[in-house]
Amino acid sequence: MTTRTRAKNPTSKKSTRRKTTTAVPAAPAAPAPISPKLPTLDVRNRRPFMTDLQIRAAFAASLAGVTCTRITGWLHQDDDTVRYALPSGAGLTYNPAAKTPLTAWTPCAHGVRHAHPIAERADLLQAQMDAAACTSPHNSAPAVRTLADALTRSDTSSADTQSLNVTQLRAAHDEPQEHPGD
Repeated sequence: MTTRTRAKNPTSKKSTRRKTTTAVPAAPAAPAPISPKLPTLDVRNRRPFMTDLQIRAAFAASLAGVTCTRITGWLHQDDDTVRYALPSGAGLTYNPAAKTPLTAWTPCAHGVRHAHPIAERADLLQAQMDAAACTSPHNSAPAVRTLADALTRSDTSSADTQSLNVTQLRAAHDEPQEHPGD
């Protein structure tokens, strides 16, 4: 038996080329999640939501039987007190240094506010009744009142006044004058 050997075909060479792989394009990077831009708060100069003085004032008012619906309704004043406006038009002032820390300021018919110390609800009701019964005219500015009375009771009339001739005044003062500071 003859063995047959296959003759190598020079044209049928085994390809020795390297396999090239096509690069798969990279997926686009996912965008960064959008976070809402919150404003920065400067907490160094901010007042707290409620202050101790407001809490003490609301507590003192509740002990006195006065209903104050909002603790933050107590407004700070320059003299280290807090004030609260009541629906009746009266106002409460809380002064922690006073013997009676609550004071009601009730308006009378003449527009003046009367001060009454408040220790219980009956004191507030009495303060409102006193202001309603006020009959004093409250001359807080007597000089203004005196001037107003004098003007309304003036006995001079327009016949007693001098008439002014404007053309004579202009002729007398039309000359240029130096400024006193020059």
